Amino acid sequence: MLFTSLGSIGVAGEGPRPGADILARIVSEPGELFATPHGDYKRIDLAGGGQLWLHLAPAAAGAGASANGDVASLARRLVGLTPFHKGLGSVRVDVQSAIALDRNDPMTGGWVLAMPALADGDRPLPLVLEMVPFRLIETTSVRFSANVQVLGLAAEASVYASPAAFLERAAPAKLMPIGGVAPLTVGSSAEPNVAAASELRCVALVTGRIEAARRIRSPLTGQDYFWLAVSTARGLFNIVANARVLLGALPVPGAIVQAKARLLACPADRAVDIGPETDTPLAPPPPSSEPSSSALAVPAAATDGSAARDTGASAPPVRARKAG
Repeated sequence: MLFTSLGSIGVAGEGPRPGADILARIVSEPGELFATPHGDYKRIDLAGGGQLWLHLAPAAAGAGASANGDVASLARRLVGLTPFHKGLGSVRVDVQSAIALDRNDPMTGGWVLAMPALADGDRPLPLVLEMVPFRLIETTSVRFSANVQVLGLAAEASVYASPAAFLERAAPAKLMPIGGVAPLTVGSSAEPNVAAASELRCVALVTGRIEAARRIRSPLTGQDYFWLAVSTARGLFNIVANARVLLGALPVPGAIVQAKARLLACPADRAVDIGPETDTPLAPPPPSSEPSSSALAVPAAATDGSAARDTGASAPPVRARKAG
């Protein structure tokens, strides 16, 4: 049962995984049920743009299924939980196949795909992207192209006030071209001390220019996290990171961020735009200064989404079905 990466949207206890009290509250939150032959999903939409997809084993025969019914029954059926987030943009991908990712959770799966290069001379980037919600996405047995919205659930992230600051201050082992996306070794984990031997989830270093940013407070825990729209050489990525792990300069448009993140995606025709934000924008740091992580204690904030753009070419939509 995988409950990691929830801290990236502010849903975590003292450690990287949520405690029993937080899990109990999650299960009891109102949501929408989606049935599949393999089990059910319960989607919970949170204020600020976060989403929680509960993976539920099939209900007992004759028991019926309700998203907001018996909490104890839902808790017993819970086999997994995937965080997601509303975002911006889409990325064109060439899909080779769909595969299961977790032998203990039939509701989890992904696409074996390649992200085409956007610049001359670059090579396509092969990845296994975890797809949300996997069992509701209809795919074909043949190769196809699609547009997806990509989300990175950051386990660690550093912000640099400028490209020059990144080149000067980034650890030598993490220096890479700005805009680069570098998958880490298969089996690596986005979070320390979390075994990943049975997982094929993609963990990558993502480095790019911040196009839009918001500080959001989780309605479940009161924890702060950041949503960032990041330009990469593969298109616009969305990154979410708990305020505890986002270090360095203030994450404002124009700054450079590098994140170690678990990558997920959903078909662009299912994606929900994060929408406009009217709160006070994040203030940029003073010239020639790079505040420490303590400088991130600022009001909830955003830029509008106009700077972020959809970099994907048009493609046939990937159909999804919703259970009645």
